[in-house]
Amino acid sequence: YKTRYYYSYDGQSFEIDLYPSMPDEAIVEIELYREDQEVRLPASFTLIREVTGDPAYKNHTLAKL
Repeated sequence: YKTRYYYSYDGQSFEIDLYPSMPDEAIVEIELYREDQEVRLPASFTLIREVTGDPAYKNHTLAKL
């Protein structure tokens, strides 16, 4: 299972997923309106790495952890 939070920042919508198996990390999904849209992260966010397209971070895989 996961806990999902919704967060709005600077006209952008974020979905923040927390998993019990990853207590110090979160998966953040950003809803973009265009592929070339600039992503602006809040100062409180620290980007560890981009996982778009990484099968290890698909919901199906994370649900098994």
